[in-house]
Amino acid sequence: MELDFLLRSLLPQISAAVCWASRCYHRFPDQSVVDDLTQEITISLIKNDSHDLRSFERRSTEKTWLQVVVLHHVSRHFKSQKPTESLEYLPVNSLPSQPPSQEMIVLFKERQELVATARGELTGRELELWDNLCSELTDGEIAKQMRIKVRSVQRKKYALLKKIGSLMEH
Repeated sequence: MELDFLLRSLLPQISAAVCWASRCYHRFPDQSVVDDLTQEITISLIKNDSHDLRSFERRSTEKTWLQVVVLHHVSRHFKSQKPTESLEYLPVNSLPSQPPSQEMIVLFKERQELVATARGELTGRELELWDNLCSELTDGEIAKQMRIKVRSVQRKKYALLKKIGSLMEH
């Protein structure tokens, strides 16, 4: 009976929690995506009430617990999507209000040159991985394209970023 009460008290808060969790991942989905995620989470809680709802042990507030549940669900949703962002959905106050300073422009150009120099030191396979990373492919997509295991992609990505970092320091 307590689980039923808990579920009923949480249902109206799910949509707001989905919006909050989306912002945590710097995503600003339209209302239809928020509604879909809200429905998925609601159905998941109803179907799975013996597991998910019982995991609430009153060590935190209901709102905090719900935010964690929603954050995990939203995280899985966005990880399954190819990342795209449109300036159209960004809040106006999140956009820069003034152009970057000359110092920032110079630093950015220097950084680009360092990356280009470091990129020139990479092997053919490292370049392939670098280009795939720049294309914002998931580790699974990169693994499939490079015909290696996902764990190998993760290991090689770590080594590549470490190598680029050390090349940029020299």
